[in-house]
Amino acid sequence: MADNSNFDIASVQLKNKLTVLVVEYMQMIRFCHKTALSAIGVDSIEADNGEEALDLYRSGAKFDLIIMDMDMPRMEGIRLPLTLAKLVSIVQEIDNNMG
Repeated sequence: MADNSNFDIASVQLKNKLTVLVVEYMQMIRFCHKTALSAIGVDSIEADNGEEALDLYRSGAKFDLIIMDMDMPRMEGIRLPLTLAKLVSIVQEIDNNMG
């Protein structure tokens, strides 16, 4: 097993700029995610629950990855990625038909 006791997160360098959607109803946990992501140069967008995350997507927010709680008020964990996948498929189909 590797010894990670001297691991320095600030030494991580990403090749491409990423944006992560953090969906978590507990503000302190969102803050921890945002702080860790910022330390490695990753932008983050925050949502308090799944419905808020969908609203962000519908309003044009762009993100590469989602970090989310599976047990949230207003929309439980698995519904969010399934709903987003459907929305993304619809948008891609419209783009393909228009262009």
